[in-house]
Amino acid sequence: TVVESTCVFSGRDVTSRTEMSGDFVSAFNVKIESTTSDTRQSTNQTVSIKRTIVQEGKYLGASCGEVKPGFAIAPDGATIAVQ
Repeated sequence: TVVESTCVFSGRDVTSRTEMSGDFVSAFNVKIESTTSDTRQSTNQTVSIKRTIVQEGKYLGASCGEVKPGFAIAPDGATIAVQ
């Protein structure tokens, strides 16, 4: 699945492309590429900010142990909120 969007967020132009793949039962992959720029004359910003986010997930089993809905375990073992 591919989602392309263009919008204005906090007065800045944002263009993004999100690619999602996998069977979404046993595994998934997500890649988000975005560019944020400010075209307002009052800011004099001349730099566009480009970001790439890559996420991978896989089914580990029916028991989530201590992990609650809306949270994930980071590679270093820290619990983080997923939003």
